[in-house]
This record gives sequence, C-alpha cells and structure tokens, in this order.
Amino acid sequence: TTLNFVPQDQSLLFDVVAGILHLGQLWFQSFTDGEGEGSMLDPNTENESAVQLCTSLLGLSREQLLESLTVKQIVAAGETYFKKLTKIQAADARDALSKAIYGKLFDWIVKTINMRIEVEASNIRANIGVLDIFGFESFTINSFEQLCINYANEALQQQFNQFIFKLEQTEYEKEKIEWSFIHFPDNKDCLELIEHRINGLIAMLDDECRLPKASDEKFAARMYKEYASNSRFGATAAQKRSGKFSINHYAGMVEYTVLTFVEKNKDELPKEANTLLQSSSNKLLGSL
Repeated sequence: TTLNFVPQDQSLLFDVVAGILHLGQLWFQSFTDGEGEGSMLDPNTENESAVQLCTSLLGLSREQLLESLTVKQIVAAGETYFKKLTKIQAADARDALSKAIYGKLFDWIVKTINMRIEVEASNIRANIGVLDIFGFESFTINSFEQLCINYANEALQQQFNQFIFKLEQTEYEKEKIEWSFIHFPDNKDCLELIEHRINGLIAMLDDECRLPKASDEKFAARMYKEYASNSRFGATAAQKRSGKFSINHYAGMVEYTVLTFVEKNKDELPKEANTLLQSSSNKLLGSL
C-alpha cells in the first residue's frame, strides 16, 4: 500500500503466492501401459484439494496443468513427439514451474516498485549511485545458494573493477592527472570458472541435470577432473571423499558441499508448462 500497489494487484499477487504453495503440494504416481512408464496425479483427497486450489488461484485449466507436468513435447526433424514423464520427472516439472512463476512474480514486483518510486529527471537536483558488492557469504556449510550469491558478487566486483579502476585510471592518464596507480586483483578467471558457456561450472551442472541418472556424485567427479589444474578451483583428497570443493573467490576461499546441487538446479521449464503460463487466464500471470 505504501508503494502504491493498487488493491487489485495486491489481491492477485497474494493469489499467485498461494497458488505456488498449493502447486508444490502436488504428488504423482507411476503407471505402466503398452507404451511404457508414465505418471499421473496421485488420486488422494489432499492432492485433489491442492490441484483445485492451485488452478483456481492461478487461473489455470486442471487438464492443461496436469498434462503439462506429465507429458513432454519433443520436436525433431520437423516432427513432434510426445513422451510420458516418470513420477520423478513430473515432480521436477512441478518444481520448475513453481520456480518460474515465483521468479517472474519477483521480477514484476521489482519492476512495479521501480515504476512507483520513479522521479521525473527535471525534479532531481543531485544523483548518487551506490554499488553494493559486499554480500559475500561463507558459512560452515555452503551449498548451491551460497555459490549463486557469491557468483553474483564476483560479477559485481568485476563491474566495480571495470568502471571504477580501469576506466577511471584510463581517464586520469588521458587528462594527465598526477596520481598513484591502484593495483587491484582481477577476478575474470574466477568468473570464467563459474559462468563459461561451455566449460563453466554452471554449464556443467545444467548438462548433468539433463542426464537420465543425474547425481551430485557424478557432477562432483566431472568437476574434479575438469578443473584439476584450475588455480581458482581446489579439492583435496579429503574433500573429494565427502563431495566437497573450494573456489578461491576475490574475497577469499570458500568450501562448498555438492550435496543437493543437482536437485536445486533442476529448474528447466518444460515447453508445455511455459505455453500454459503464457496462455493463463490469470491477469497477473498474463502480465508476468
């Protein structure tokens, strides 16, 4: 209310959040027919209640929702095929859809807040920019969340280096201003380790998640082999035995536990679920 969210948007926002919670309560069971293994909604009272509330709150069709979570559409050589998903794959699709809706909702909230607090340029007397780069995390146990947070801070640190140190010092030289050169650590190689489109840690994790029998152990083994000579990556014999690895970030060394990395990264949204989102009758989901 303080940020001027209109009552209708407030109501729809809470509907979407509640709908996501009910979506996460859907469970599936396996069945086998002449075409192989598939999955269907587990026919119990709790599931029926959850799917009814979920579809009502999100403005979705029950049939379309369940089909989008249990069947995968594959397009190859100009032809379309449909593959039934196992109950594990259906659960992954459910989680991916929940994450996708929540992510889009978060972006919508931020965009709406920015619109509400926007001030006309003519009314601005002075402007101060603040770049917050010190949200670095290193706990006793660091998991996928900490890697994502520290990756974001690596990217911010690189931006800081680029615009504050490199460009400013180039400008000083151009204007022949007397100054003492500031030496700073370049973390580009650490960013490459994490974000490289082919050999990066995240790309490798995405690839592992697409495999039929993806596991944290297999992902860890691939990292130990791929990054054995990378100065930013480390894994002692003891760490390898317990599924751990270290990354030498700009702010220091952090040890990560690979357990649950694969599960937390399984957020690839099935094509059917994405189509369902775009055709949603919920006004807020449609605007997302």
